Amino acid sequence: MKLRMVFFLLILSLFYTGLYSQTITILSPNGGENLLVGDIELITWTWTGTIDSVKVEYSTNGGGTWTIIETKTLNDSICGWNIPNKPGNSYLVKVTDASNASTLDISDNLFSLTSSITITSPVGGDNWEVGNLETITWDATEGITDVKLEYSTNAGSNWTSIKTSTPNNGFYPWNVPNKPTSTALVRVTDTDNLSILDMSDLFNITTSLTVTSPNGGENWDVGSSQNITWNASPGISKVKIEVSTNGGGSWTSLVTSIFNTGVYGWKIPNAPYNTYRIKITDVENTTITDMSNSNFSVTSSINVIFPNGGEVFVVGEEQIISYGATPGISELKIEYSTNNGSTWTSIVTAANDSSIIWNIPNKPSTQCLVRIKDNAVATVYDVSDDTFAIDTIGAKVEEEKKDKPVPRFFSQSQNIPNPFGRETAIRYAIPEDCRVVLKIYDIRGKLVKTLVDEDEKTGYKIVRWNGTDDKFCKLPTGVYFYRIKAGRFTDTKKFVLLN
Repeated sequence: MKLRMVFFLLILSLFYTGLYSQTITILSPNGGENLLVGDIELITWTWTGTIDSVKVEYSTNGGGTWTIIETKTLNDSICGWNIPNKPGNSYLVKVTDASNASTLDISDNLFSLTSSITITSPVGGDNWEVGNLETITWDATEGITDVKLEYSTNAGSNWTSIKTSTPNNGFYPWNVPNKPTSTALVRVTDTDNLSILDMSDLFNITTSLTVTSPNGGENWDVGSSQNITWNASPGISKVKIEVSTNGGGSWTSLVTSIFNTGVYGWKIPNAPYNTYRIKITDVENTTITDMSNSNFSVTSSINVIFPNGGEVFVVGEEQIISYGATPGISELKIEYSTNNGSTWTSIVTAANDSSIIWNIPNKPSTQCLVRIKDNAVATVYDVSDDTFAIDTIGAKVEEEKKDKPVPRFFSQSQNIPNPFGRETAIRYAIPEDCRVVLKIYDIRGKLVKTLVDEDEKTGYKIVRWNGTDDKFCKLPTGVYFYRIKAGRFTDTKKFVLLN
């Protein structure tokens, strides 16, 4: 009987022990997993017995220390865990009965928390131009709150901050600095965990500065206003502009610093050469420079218009010397020669006003020339294309004999000599005061010279004429007519001019 009772109690004890024993078994994470920082992962477990609430913890060091994730008042075998930004490979999770600390379970093996940043632009080999706004982009796990952005111009030997902290939104607009290089890098780092970072492959920071005008072959006149133009990267703030007159052998500054507007107005100096070049340089980075591809010319010119050959001037009269000259020439030296240029005599040094009045000197010659020179640049000048003449007569009315009696009627004599080359005389008589007009016509009837057109008193007259037209140019050889009209009298005669 006693043996039966003992056996019954033993069976009953075993039954109640199995019925009321308490256990916890972690299902996940249970070892070997790789969980991403910032994700929400589910910690799951099973249990036996009566466990109303649990405490959930994690360890970053294989169980050396523990951090509470949650104390659950309801044991529902599941807990959402926002993975902290603490990457490591020695993680464990522990679930404990809140009422009985001896009832617990720990992940069977270690698992890992990982975090990542991946730069997606620049990816390497890109060409980003100085001054442009480029976008740095990256992918990063959600647990990373803020990132630090840096760049290197020497393949990572040194780093310069772009932004010490910016939200992890995957992009950042970057104004590319004025530091051209072929070994640029960008680095993105988690501000909370500096071991989490990514670095781009090498890319290029480029810049451009190109002279567009003058770029070779141009001819710019002294004194004219011309535009120097260029194209440059937006990151270039200011430029220096220089000029060379010897093909780049030496340089003179036009402006030491000017904003990068792409255009500069230049008044061309009075220094004619055909070996000009322009150079434009970035003020902040003098290695960034460009110059005209080839030489251009600064030209200056003077053109004698009158007298330019064939004219006949009369001593004592006033004549206009006219010319064209480049506006940049401020002062001219005007000379004449009576021996076809062997020697020269100064007329005047005058401002560049397109003409002067010249009182014809008493130096008769058929070998006269006019020369006009830039008073500042002696190599710039022009000379009459051909010789002209200075003569002592042109067409001049004289009283033939004052003691002769008053003419009884109008008359006109044949010119003497006829034919003639250098000079001829035409005589006429008027018996009363009247208007006298005496003109020369060519064989086609074209008026070429007016010898007399004035009121005259009665008397015998003589006109000496040197065979020039109204512009004091020698008329060509040929048959001509002279016609007089005095009061009611008219008469026409023919003569031959030999030149």
